[in-house]
Amino acid sequence: MGKLVTEVSENRAAASGVQMRLSETASSLWETECERPPRPRLDHDLDVDVAIVGAGITGLTTAVLLARTGRRVAVLEAHDIGSGVTGRTSAHLTQVLDRGFHEIESNFGERGAALAFEIGARAIDYIEHLVTEHDIACDFRRTPGYLFTESADDLDSLQKEARTANRLGVPALFSHVVPLDFAVGGLVIPNQARFQPLSYVLGLAGALERLSGLVFPRTRVIDVERGDPCIVRTSEWVVRARDVIVATHSPIGRHLIQTEIAPYRSYVLAARLASDARVPGLFWDTASPYHYLREHSTDDGDLVIVGGADHKTGQEHDTASRYLELERYLRDRFDVDEIVHRWSGEVFEPADGLPYVGRGHEHVLYATGLSGNGLTWGTAAAMLLADLVLEADAPWAPLLSPRRVKPIASASSFFRENANVGARFVADRLRQADARALDDVPPGEGRLVQIGARKVAAYRDGAGQLHTMSPVCTHLGCIVQWNGADKTWDCPCHGGVFAATGEVLWGPPVQALQRVLIDSEEEQEAYEPLVEIDKSSAAE
Repeated sequence: MGKLVTEVSENRAAASGVQMRLSETASSLWETECERPPRPRLDHDLDVDVAIVGAGITGLTTAVLLARTGRRVAVLEAHDIGSGVTGRTSAHLTQVLDRGFHEIESNFGERGAALAFEIGARAIDYIEHLVTEHDIACDFRRTPGYLFTESADDLDSLQKEARTANRLGVPALFSHVVPLDFAVGGLVIPNQARFQPLSYVLGLAGALERLSGLVFPRTRVIDVERGDPCIVRTSEWVVRARDVIVATHSPIGRHLIQTEIAPYRSYVLAARLASDARVPGLFWDTASPYHYLREHSTDDGDLVIVGGADHKTGQEHDTASRYLELERYLRDRFDVDEIVHRWSGEVFEPADGLPYVGRGHEHVLYATGLSGNGLTWGTAAAMLLADLVLEADAPWAPLLSPRRVKPIASASSFFRENANVGARFVADRLRQADARALDDVPPGEGRLVQIGARKVAAYRDGAGQLHTMSPVCTHLGCIVQWNGADKTWDCPCHGGVFAATGEVLWGPPVQALQRVLIDSEEEQEAYEPLVEIDKSSAAE
């Protein structure tokens, strides 16, 4: 791994005994293990039955399910297969939701909660079925899951969770014995699973193509127009389709449902241990924010993967400290030889604890708010979306509908998160910039620089070239923040993530940060973006 870290984080790490060094780029472990076969980008207008935006687990699973019925399906991906959240998770496959058994039952009633946990179990079963049916080499393994605690104070609440889980049909067992030396007890949930997520979705892409489906990487969708047919516009071409499925984790462009989901960054490390200690299952704890653990087998031996240290996207000044926090957590509990990978991903938390899956309009469907269980719920979403397109019986539809109204369950979360968005929209315009001059931006770093009465987002690459951009997010106009650990510009309002030089990495924005030319002192006094921001909706 590379040696570049911010000075403050390096000093802090040295003071605490933490030895990790952060590289300028942070590919996930899964990406380093996989080669993506070359596929052409879209280079012509196209007519299909179903257009799917996003080549992660949700989009590709839906595509396979529809293509096997004879539907003409095209999947459009802005970057490459699995390059979004799917390829940046810790790859737990669990039916357990982030909110817990009691809260889901409180929000949706006993029947609704029981159905939600049944859906999760059926999704894992279906992943196993697709692995077998299409002979996908992705190291799929069944394993127990453990919700554990390191504090005796949590044992009573975990016992109550076990009773609730059993009432909802989940065979969770409370135990004082959890196979981690530092755990004092927890719930054991049998028959969960783990796998290599990128190998899996690449296998799905191959299966789709054998079914005559199409996959077009490096093809960014910039607009979806509902109609008959719907029109999907890329930066160069047009795809016409009877139905469009937006499977981009958060809908692209402006959409009302974005007020119901909150973006969070989550961090992951993979470590090689110096001892023969094992992590025999999937583990997540009762801390807040919680930690999650699993093993992964490689040709060079087993690795331990730990994730957590979550925070609202764009709302952590020292993002490198989150990786250091995870390393501290790991070293306090295991004999760590070395940290071999680090990466982060983004999750979108729904207001009431369940994803939003279904029709936004008659022929435009969405899946969003998949939370920290996106691999399981992305698969469940695909099963529901395929049924809706095929006009088949869809008993899950009312529970997961994007149009569902649950004011008691979701009101407090809804108002809290949207108050946060409004506060950031105003406060970030008023707060002091990171630097007063462009010369203050070091190589490999970005800063918000005050130039005259306005701010500019400035990044200096490793060769010393300066890239200057408007800091105004092209989604809804919030001010982006520099993420020094991952070298990105992150929007603190709705989770847009831009590359250091301004290109869109993850939605909902569809346009890059606008470039700014600052060639003279006069221009530094009063600059303007080269192009005005286009706030037109891409998926309203």
